[in-house]
Amino acid sequence: MTKELAPDGAFCIEQNTQEYLDRELEAEIELTAKISELSKESRLRFLEEQTVNTLETYSEAVMFGKEIRIATANKKKSEPDYTPPDRFTTEMGVDGMVHIIRDKGTVEEAYTLVAELHNKDIISLKEVATKEHYNRTQILEETTKIVPTEISKVKGEGLMTMLDKPTTINSMFDNTYITMKVLGELDSLRSRVSELEVRQAITETKVEKIGEHLGITDTNKQVAIKLKLLGMTNKEIAKELGVVPKTITRWLKAL
Repeated sequence: MTKELAPDGAFCIEQNTQEYLDRELEAEIELTAKISELSKESRLRFLEEQTVNTLETYSEAVMFGKEIRIATANKKKSEPDYTPPDRFTTEMGVDGMVHIIRDKGTVEEAYTLVAELHNKDIISLKEVATKEHYNRTQILEETTKIVPTEISKVKGEGLMTMLDKPTTINSMFDNTYITMKVLGELDSLRSRVSELEVRQAITETKVEKIGEHLGITDTNKQVAIKLKLLGMTNKEIAKELGVVPKTITRWLKAL
C-alpha cells in the first residue's frame, strides 16, 4: 500500500482492488447477519425502506407492490422541492360524469366543462385522465348522489360494471357515454314497441268491427282488411295472401 500527496495537500491512500472487494464482502456479510437477527416484520420493513431510498422517481416504483409505491410517493411529497402533479380530483371527475349522464353531453364536452370550471389546461387534463386513478369509487359515489335515478337505471339494465370497472378517468368517461347511449336506444326501442302494440290493437279492433259490419268471417278477408289499414296496396296484399289483385279489390270494395 503506498501514500501519495493529494492536490489539496491531504494524503490519499491507494488500496488494491482485492482489498476493497474483501472489505465490501465483509461488510455485506456483517449486514446480512444483523438483518437475519431481526423479526420477519422488521426485516420486511428494513428492506422496504432500503428499496424506497434507492428509487429516484415514482415511475420506478410502479413495478413494486402497493406499499412500496405509497412509501415512495410519501417520500417524494416530503422533499422540499416537491411539486404536486396535476390530477383529476373527485370534484372534477363528478362534474364530468354528471355532464355526461344528466346533461347527455359528450366526453369532449365533459373535458371542456371540467377545464373551465377548475381553471385547467385541457391538454394536460386529458393526459392526466389516461393514467390510473385511485379515486374512481369516490367519484361514482358522489355522482350517484347527484343523479340517483339515472344510476339506478344503469344498475337495472345490468350495465353498472361499465361505470365502476374502468381504471382511468378517460375510460370511465368513455364507458359512461356509451352506457347512456345504450340506455337511450333501449328507451327508444321500448317506446316504438309500445307504439306498435297500440297501433296493432287499434287495427285489430277496426278489422273486427268492419268484419262484423260486413258479415265477413273469412280469415283471408280479415287479414286483407288489416293489411289495407296498415297502408299496404292491393297488389302487395294479393302477393302476401297468394291471390290475384282483383280478388283483393273485390274483398275490399265495400270499404
